[in-house]
Amino acid sequence: MSIYKDLILDHYKNPRYRGELKKYTIKKVSINPSCGDQITFYILIKDNVIKEVSYTSTGCVISQAAASIIAEKIINKKLSEIDKMSQQELLDLMGIDQYSARTKCALLPLETVKKITQ
Repeated sequence: MSIYKDLILDHYKNPRYRGELKKYTIKKVSINPSCGDQITFYILIKDNVIKEVSYTSTGCVISQAAASIIAEKIINKKLSEIDKMSQQELLDLMGIDQYSARTKCALLPLETVKKITQ
């Protein structure tokens, strides 16, 4: 098994930051209507920095693992850094081909997080 599949399975089986924050400044929700995946991020921002993050999700292994990976990547990041996160960076990290049918699943959490800067 490749390291990428190991990463996906690890984040799926041992999600980081899963659950709902009691105190948050922004809540963003996204749904993939084609498959039913749903991601909700709860984010606490202080001085334009993400101080706390959590998420709840339903859906496939890929979308849930991606939510955990994104949550781990954005903690303590400036909002300006979130805008710079690329789709390809996430797909490469997860080992998913950009033409895969699972691309939308993997990118749903990133798209949700990017909503906080819009």
